[in-house]
Amino acid sequence: MRQGNERTPVSVRREMREPHLLIEVILAFAIVVFYAIRLRRSVLARLRPSQVRLPVICGEGAVVIVVMLQLLHRDPFRYHGSVALRYVGLVLALLGAAFSSFARLVLNENYVPSAAAHASKRLVVAWPYSMVRHPAYLGNAVAFLGFELAVESGGLLVVLVYTVANVWQANREEAMMAAAHGRAWSDYRKRVRFKLVPWLFAIPLLLGVTVACLIFWRWAALSRPSLSDRLRSSSYGVVLGRTLALRDLKSSASSAICQSTASTTTRPSSPANASVLCTSPSATL
Repeated sequence: MRQGNERTPVSVRREMREPHLLIEVILAFAIVVFYAIRLRRSVLARLRPSQVRLPVICGEGAVVIVVMLQLLHRDPFRYHGSVALRYVGLVLALLGAAFSSFARLVLNENYVPSAAAHASKRLVVAWPYSMVRHPAYLGNAVAFLGFELAVESGGLLVVLVYTVANVWQANREEAMMAAAHGRAWSDYRKRVRFKLVPWLFAIPLLLGVTVACLIFWRWAALSRPSLSDRLRSSSYGVVLGRTLALRDLKSSASSAICQSTASTTTRPSSPANASVLCTSPSATL
């Protein structure tokens, strides 16, 4: 009889799933808010179709597809780690997205999506642009790194590629700003020397990424299935398991037939014939 305080396997799986579901719901809501700020009506009205770059749009679409697949648990690099690490990633993702969205709101009418970036009418030097020249891209990188930790994904290479793409886009935008604002942009670059990551945050960010990588590899090693588990889950293991189960079923059925025959037969012809009768079905397997 099951005790009152004993948890069933179903309840244990439900308890393990609840924090994961909460994190994924928060991330999905944050993504909707993030893109609602980026693609609000006033921003879309300032777009110039002639300046829209198709490669940037394809890159943004690829990022959205990767994020959706990871939220739907279609990630080949997914691992099972600590719940605390997932909450750390959630905090990083929310802080990075909030910082990136705030940087875009500071630009006000000067902001356009990166797919149609062009030189702004005036040079914005208010915070956070007084700390780093491209705070929106810095927030994007932190948010993406936190997202990968929150969904327990090992796709850190995707974060690296995304960051490199942001640096390339930042260089392109700086060339346009230098051509449009000339001396004012040169003075601004002298005052704000950091393009993406200021030295004040570079060392903690580097340490955080290193610790995250070490934690990931540790949990990946612990959650890696053994050789027997992988063999059991493979197609060969499934066929082998079914064959063994069928053999056991036939063996038990033949034993039951032998016992039934022995109990109903009052005078067997000879002990040798009875032993042959009981052993012949299993010998044919």
